[in-house]
Amino acid sequence: MSGVVPARPGVRAEPDAQLLPLLAGAALLLVGSRRRGAVGTIAAAGGAALVAAGLAPIARRALLAAGRARTTADVATSIIVERPVHEAFAFCRDFENFPRLTPALESVVDYGDGRSHWALRTRDGRLHEWDAIVSKFVPGQVLAWESLPGGTAMSAGVIRFTPIGASRTRLDLRITFRPLGLSFGDAAAAFARAPASRVLVSALRQVSAHFDAWDPDAVAPPPEPLVPRPPVFPTG
Repeated sequence: MSGVVPARPGVRAEPDAQLLPLLAGAALLLVGSRRRGAVGTIAAAGGAALVAAGLAPIARRALLAAGRARTTADVATSIIVERPVHEAFAFCRDFENFPRLTPALESVVDYGDGRSHWALRTRDGRLHEWDAIVSKFVPGQVLAWESLPGGTAMSAGVIRFTPIGASRTRLDLRITFRPLGLSFGDAAAAFARAPASRVLVSALRQVSAHFDAWDPDAVAPPPEPLVPRPPVFPTG
């Protein structure tokens, strides 16, 4: 029995189109290194140009990935506020309080039924808007939300509340934000600014001061949102 595996009919191995310039360029560089005179010079120049063209898509993908990482905020941190847990939760459950926490967040409209509309201006001056829905609501314990499809950014967050005595609360936060549709120019420009995660961490360090300035008796608490739950099917 032969050890040669027969080729599958209809299947033809072809080199990746993006590798062809690299292979051709490498071949020309090899020729240029071995030939003297004008022929060798031309071959080397052409080979260098082809190698550069072959590396361009790879470099582009790498730059886009790096730029996306710099414009994405993904922060997990803990904050202690000088408020009892019921007041800390009351502040956070009303998303319209969130623009107090960071100047980048221009507005949040909380519809009071678990839905909200957010508008945030990134450091490149672009305004991103999206709708969000409450995904978890446990009074005094957990508050979570996530963006809905159709906006210009993806965002999600969860806050866990832990009382520390009668008048202090620890907030354990996980917040993510990622602008959608990042272009090559946006990715390149991102390197001229601080990473989004660092900016968010800096803003969150000021949260305690905003809690101190908030008067829970000045505004009526919003109604408890309707958190979406899976449908219940009858049995029997």
